[in-house]
Amino acid sequence: MARRLKHGDILQIPLPKNLGFAYGRYLDLEELFPPPEPPRLSDLIKIFNYKTPTNEYNLKEMESSGYLMQPLLVSGLPPTIKKGIWHILDEKAFSEDNRIPHFSRHENWISDDINDNWYFCVDANSQKKVRSTYDDVKHLSRLAADGTGIIELKIALTFLIQDGKRIEDYFDLDEYYEKATFEAVKATPPYYLLPKEIRDKALNSQ
Repeated sequence: MARRLKHGDILQIPLPKNLGFAYGRYLDLEELFPPPEPPRLSDLIKIFNYKTPTNEYNLKEMESSGYLMQPLLVSGLPPTIKKGIWHILDEKAFSEDNRIPHFSRHENWISDDINDNWYFCVDANSQKKVRSTYDDVKHLSRLAADGTGIIELKIALTFLIQDGKRIEDYFDLDEYYEKATFEAVKATPPYYLLPKEIRDKALNSQ
C-alpha cells in the first residue's frame, strides 16, 4: 500500500519512452498557507535537475543538482501515488525548501497585444496578483495545474532539450498532446540557464 503523501516528501517519477526516472520535492501549499486564505491549487512539485536510468538514486547528489524547471502545480497527485505510479522515497530530504515562486496569469481574451492583461501571482494565489507584462513573466509557470501524465512528458522533453537530443527520435510531434506540450516547453526560457536571482520571480517585481 502506498504511503500517504506529506509536505517535504521526495517523489520518484517514471518518465515515458523508458527515459528513466526524475525526482521532485513535494510542497503542500495548504500546510504553508492555512485558512483563511488557502490556495485553490494546493499540490506543488519542484523537479530536480537529476535523472537516473533505473530506480537507483543518490539523494545527496539529487539535492545538490538544483532544479530543472520552474515549480509546477499538480492535479491528480494523490491517485497517482495511491496507484503506485509515482513513488514516495523512504529517505528524508537533507534540506528544506519552502520557497514559493511567482506564477504567471493571463487574462487576455480579446486583445491581440501579447502584453495585455498579464499578471504574476504571489503564494500561488490568484487573489494576490500584480499587473505585469509578458516579457516579465514568460519564464514563469502558469497559475494552473498540470495533470500527472502531462508532467512526466514536460520533464522528459526538458531533459531531452537540455541534452541536445532530437525530440522527433523519441516522441511523435504529429500527436496533439506531445506536440502541444513540446511547443509549451520550447517557448519557456530554460530554468537551468536563467540567472539564479530571477528564476522564481517576475522581472521588475521588486
